Amino acid sequence: MTSYAASNKVDDATRDAYVAMQAKTFTRWVNIHLKKRNMPIEDIFEDTKNGVAWCNLCEIMGGETMKAVTGKSFNKKPKIQIQMTENGNFVLEYLKNKDMTFVNVGSMDFVNGNQKIVLGFIWKIILRFVVAEEGQDGLLLWAQRSTKPYSSCEVNNFHRSWKDGKAFVGIIHKHRPDLIANPDELGGNDAENLELAFSVAQDKLGIDRLLDVEDIVDSEKPDEKSIATYISQFYLLFAKQLQNEHYIQSILTAVAVTRRHDELIAKYADEASGLKTWIAGKSADLDTSIATTPANTAQARQMLTDFYAYRQTEKPQRNGELVELEGVLSSLHSSCSQNGRPKYSPASGQTPEELNLEFA
Repeated sequence: MTSYAASNKVDDATRDAYVAMQAKTFTRWVNIHLKKRNMPIEDIFEDTKNGVAWCNLCEIMGGETMKAVTGKSFNKKPKIQIQMTENGNFVLEYLKNKDMTFVNVGSMDFVNGNQKIVLGFIWKIILRFVVAEEGQDGLLLWAQRSTKPYSSCEVNNFHRSWKDGKAFVGIIHKHRPDLIANPDELGGNDAENLELAFSVAQDKLGIDRLLDVEDIVDSEKPDEKSIATYISQFYLLFAKQLQNEHYIQSILTAVAVTRRHDELIAKYADEASGLKTWIAGKSADLDTSIATTPANTAQARQMLTDFYAYRQTEKPQRNGELVELEGVLSSLHSSCSQNGRPKYSPASGQTPEELNLEFA
């Protein structure tokens, strides 16, 4: 019995430690967003009982006002319990319209400062609005990919894998190697590594220090929700940067495609025009030659020599130019199709089919 009681006390102590760490981390996370409306909280269980902070957090994270989503305005200065419970109901209705469901959660849980419910509520908001479709598993996969290049980092979870601080350093180094040392080259102890990562993140990246060094080093198994919440801030920053880089690259690619198309169009139009001009001139020359009666044998021989030169040299050369022109147009049409661009149409009289008819 003594052993069982002792075990329960350890479990209770561990559970209390997790609650304390989550409360601290989540309070800091909530304040990151509430400071946009200049309304920070100190006690996440006491200072949110009237529902005002939760209503504001919903509007900030959801990007729409309470009235726009629920058709009702929340009470900004509730005085009595019924006004507080109404605010809590507005919060749950708002989130339901944002495809979030809560089981066995009511507005009185907010009013009473139910620790388990409040912490679970915040965690679901983080998963819904921060890591979205990826969820915690997707966030872990992102962290694993970010730390994969480093032999000293082995990220398998959101608790013990982060105790030595190197995984935090690895994520920063992966995306901003100019700001921090390679984790494989660190010689400091766990606390020093953690302090390095947290300070660089705060001072150089603008990521609020949601965790304290002692939260990690003094715990046999740090709270995974607290660490995941902190890592979500890195995910938001670096994933957004990557999206911006991809966006910029897509613009550069589009510009390059446009430039290439313009070059092909100019090449086709110039060469088609030149070929058409040559065809018209050569046709006129041949018509004149056919209509001309040679004055003597020498002139007849010269006219025949000129015609053979045309058939054996000049016409094949020009025919090759026409084939090359068809290739230019084919490449242009293929690129237009692959890049979702409108199909280029040559000017009247300059299509390969029209040029072929005139060439004959």
